[in-house]
Amino acid sequence: MPGGTTESWSAPAIADNVAWLRGEAVDFAATLDVIEPPIYALKLALSEAITNAVVHAFRDREPGTVTVTIVVDVPEQKVTATVLDDGMGCLPRSDSPGLGLGLPMMSTLAATLHVCAPASGTGTEVNMTFPIGAADSLN
Repeated sequence: MPGGTTESWSAPAIADNVAWLRGEAVDFAATLDVIEPPIYALKLALSEAITNAVVHAFRDREPGTVTVTIVVDVPEQKVTATVLDDGMGCLPRSDSPGLGLGLPMMSTLAATLHVCAPASGTGTEVNMTFPIGAADSLN
């Protein structure tokens, strides 16, 4: 786990909780003086990662849990965001309701993107880092 100031939020993996989880995470970063950049990229990438968990992780059962963790590391000048679900893992989906642009968008927005199975072995873990004060990739 990176150093810095950390906060986490968990909620059922339903569409109504995407905005709440994203908002809590972005508001927390803002309280630690994380501004643009990377606050816009963080907000958009979190939306994609949380939505992916809601749409894809629980398609074979009732929704489980999505957890968002933010670490603001001022000395290292970076924000680390982790989105963790306890769903079915990262599997191909031929019937995907999306366009398939979420992961490519997240990799463009974040300095680093790593998608893996969590230590528990159940679900998917998405880890992203965003440099504080670096040029925004969307401008």
